[in-house]
Amino acid sequence: MYEYTPSIEEGDYTRKFMNGFVKDYFENSYKELVTFFAKEKNISPDELKEIIRMIEKK
Repeated sequence: MYEYTPSIEEGDYTRKFMNGFVKDYFENSYKELVTFFAKEKNISPDELKEIIRMIEKK
């Protein structure tokens, strides 16, 4: 029996994946990513406001 374990933490993988995704598909711009979802109506105005609040708290 073999037991496999990840070589990197899930959070590290997620950050690396998302950075590459944004770089490859949205010209390295998170603004373009959010704009895409806003235009496709996959994100509501309330969700956008919540994102803005999160950014301002950071």
